[in-house]
Amino acid sequence: MACSRRILESLCTNPISEVNSMYLSASLPPLPVFIKGDKAVFQPGQKHFSRTFHLYDLILVTEGVVYIEEDGRRYSLQRGDFLILRPRLFHTGWKASPETASYYWCHFYVPGGSEVVGVEHAEWAATLLTDGTFTTPDRFQMLLQTTGTLKQKNSGFASFKNMIEANYSEDPEARMRQQVLFFEFLLFMQRESLTIPSASDKTASLITSYIQAHYRERSLQIKDVAAAFLYHPDYVTKIVKQKTGLTALQFLQYQRLRHAKKLLLTTNNSLDAVAQDSGFKEGAYFSRLFKQKEGMTPGEYRRRTGN
Repeated sequence: MACSRRILESLCTNPISEVNSMYLSASLPPLPVFIKGDKAVFQPGQKHFSRTFHLYDLILVTEGVVYIEEDGRRYSLQRGDFLILRPRLFHTGWKASPETASYYWCHFYVPGGSEVVGVEHAEWAATLLTDGTFTTPDRFQMLLQTTGTLKQKNSGFASFKNMIEANYSEDPEARMRQQVLFFEFLLFMQRESLTIPSASDKTASLITSYIQAHYRERSLQIKDVAAAFLYHPDYVTKIVKQKTGLTALQFLQYQRLRHAKKLLLTTNNSLDAVAQDSGFKEGAYFSRLFKQKEGMTPGEYRRRTGN
């Protein structure tokens, strides 16, 4: 976390800083794997032991103050504060709790690989990396703030408690379900970490939904989309790009090409028929755009996928 010395020192005496732009980033699937979790209680005068661990260690404080140091950085965790301790970094309790303190903890690892990265503005649009096909899954980027404060503390506590209660079950199904509950908790944390949609984000969502519903109309242009919402085309292009990383036209082309690829995989329709059914006015333009975006012609794509 790119913090000044003043901010880092303030972590020693204050709750978790709200100025946190470090995220645990992982490409999914495969999903993160839950190892073990429980609830710990420090009596007055106790503190966390020292170690270097090979797994991620997630801490969520439910009562009192827990003082944790990781790789030279000190944190004062109060009720609702969380911290993800990273593998292979030294961590220890830097101060004893003056009163009773309790926290949930769990160990996990990410089999697909992960890293901690700085993200200035983490948004929901960043979580979907690629769409799946009939033979490959959708791919996502999981983004979890490494430290912060839960907005919905009671919901977070209830979710974590539900997850660790399976520790005491003799039912194999309940123990297997613990993996599902763990991932649901990570999704909860991700929702808490990512940017809440603004008014323009909500408008962009309406516009992208409109494009997804009408892209097969061959006469549809961005000026038509803008007119449907009483906005200028330039504004539509701006907010759609902020949400998706694509201009409005690129997003429209993406939807049309996505549909075309599905038809190429699942039908024997002619290329002109595929183009028209996907919203393209001309087969020649469809073929040029397809090769520009996919690196091969529609015919080559069909042959390589075996249809």
